[in-house]
Amino acid sequence: MSASSPTRHGLTARGTWIRDPARALAVVQIAAIFVLGAVTVARFHIFAAVDERAHLAYVQEVAEHGRLPWLGRDYVSWQELAIEAHTYPRHSF
Repeated sequence: MSASSPTRHGLTARGTWIRDPARALAVVQIAAIFVLGAVTVARFHIFAAVDERAHLAYVQEVAEHGRLPWLGRDYVSWQELAIEAHTYPRHSF
């Protein structure tokens, strides 16, 4: 089949995705998701104050005590508070 002969859907092989609006829309949406995701990742630093303390507290509780944390009963460790205050780890300069 040559490049100019129609395929079974009536489209030519060259530029098929441009002529198919649904496929072109899907490509644009995937590209937009990738770009917006990259921008979001670039904006937030590690341990951002979004909800990282809650995630770290959950993992720490499971790792240290082998159980799920309870709201109001379990505490936030001093390491987490120091990381958030940008005072951990201490550098001896």
